[in-house]
Amino acid sequence: AGIVISGSERFSALGVSLALAAGGAIYLFGTLSFDLQAGGQSLIRLSLGLTFAIGAGAALAWGRKIAAFLRSLTPDMMMRLLRSIAISAAIQLTTLAAYVVLERQLAPHIGFASLIAATCIVMFAASLPISMGGWGLRELSAVVALQLIGLSSASALVIALMIGLMSLAVLAVIAVVFMIADTKPALSAIQAPSKTPDYAAAIDWLLPLAVATAVFFQIHVPTEGGKLNLNL
Repeated sequence: AGIVISGSERFSALGVSLALAAGGAIYLFGTLSFDLQAGGQSLIRLSLGLTFAIGAGAALAWGRKIAAFLRSLTPDMMMRLLRSIAISAAIQLTTLAAYVVLERQLAPHIGFASLIAATCIVMFAASLPISMGGWGLRELSAVVALQLIGLSSASALVIALMIGLMSLAVLAVIAVVFMIADTKPALSAIQAPSKTPDYAAAIDWLLPLAVATAVFFQIHVPTEGGKLNLNL
């Protein structure tokens, strides 16, 4: 249950962040594109390879189980999913507001639209599930993206650090409040028939198959000293 809850929340947040970042990139650069000579060809090969591997796996092994799982989803579950996406959008927008407030304090000469567009890109990088709570990616992307609109690298780094520290502080306060307020004794779990899909069984076969598929694919991240090879 913990994996399903946290995973669905992360994917919802990632989808909202991706939509906001796409809008921000279009505003700043006028278009969305990638350079074939600077990683674009590798991205295409990686996408085609993953598509073929996933499609072959679905056709030969787990496609019917996925279809049966999707058929078990009810309209009520879909409404809960949409509600989760709406909550993720609200969280992203409040985080965006916090960024813009800090940015306006350090760079009042930059327009709101440019600040919002660049910040959406930073928030998308921080939401990628390849770091601890966005630390590192948030600071690096802030320095790169916010410099594009005229913010100094030092100011961008300070803003990113303040957002991270304030997020931790807010979470700590909320956790303490709920721990103090929750004075009810713990109730023993009661096993009752459930009409929801069997998420545990889905994870049991989904995670091993995902690992077996992804282990054959590499991402080559460009750095100053060359390319860093990361295994999916």
